[in-house]
Amino acid sequence: MKNDDYLQDPEVHWAGLKTVLFILDKWQCNSIQKERLLNLKLVTIDLMSDVHLTEEQLFRVSYILNIHAELQTIFSNNDNIYGFMTMKNLNAPFNGLTPLDFAINQKMDGLKIVMEHLISLSMKW
Repeated sequence: MKNDDYLQDPEVHWAGLKTVLFILDKWQCNSIQKERLLNLKLVTIDLMSDVHLTEEQLFRVSYILNIHAELQTIFSNNDNIYGFMTMKNLNAPFNGLTPLDFAINQKMDGLKIVMEHLISLSMKW
């Protein structure tokens, strides 16, 4: 298997998606929020025999996994790890929005910006 062959592997796609859906449940996302964050209809998941995500969806999965990892680096308790995304944040770039609302409103770039913000925070810890 070449280095990037795993990116085409439906089992890898399913594992990542399953993990992200667990994280989104912990963030208390509703179905609409999940669909917008993943750019994927949840009904589609139930119908898939082989999960094959688009490149964009793989990026979204990656951003969410990285956001979760950074939250675990920054915080030591589950309330903050899983609650951060739904807490209003007055700091830039959120400016009064929750990071979750910011990510949804900014489309795919929103997830990337949240991830980059958390990476910069974790470097300060």
